[in-house]
Amino acid sequence: MPVTFKKAGRDERLAIRLSPQDKFAAELYARKHDETVSSAIKSLMTAVFKSSDSGLYKHIGEDEVFLPSVCWDELYPDRVVKLALNAPELLDRNESIYWKVIEENAQYWTGKKEPDFKRIRAEWDQITATAMKMLDEYG
Repeated sequence: MPVTFKKAGRDERLAIRLSPQDKFAAELYARKHDETVSSAIKSLMTAVFKSSDSGLYKHIGEDEVFLPSVCWDELYPDRVVKLALNAPELLDRNESIYWKVIEENAQYWTGKKEPDFKRIRAEWDQITATAMKMLDEYG
């Protein structure tokens, strides 16, 4: 049976908890701007993320780049590698261990010292298993 991929028809969902007063404020803001509460909160979050003091911009070479744009990839292994290359300080604990496995193994690098994304994806299960073993032994 062939594998099929589903395209997401909508954005992903995120549940958040608000105090009753904050929920009321969100409802009033949405009314004031003639939006749904969801779209108002999404717009506000996007504005915060894209503000210059969000911490999500970084100088790479001479350019200032928005990290979510530079590091985003539909494929999780590629996303981990891109984040590690551009902002290793933002890796979570698991991602840091995956990166350590990749970084320390020459087979995951091309001769130009560039990550071999294709091989990393192909061996992601092995990378994950090695990372978990490292955590068990040394974590």
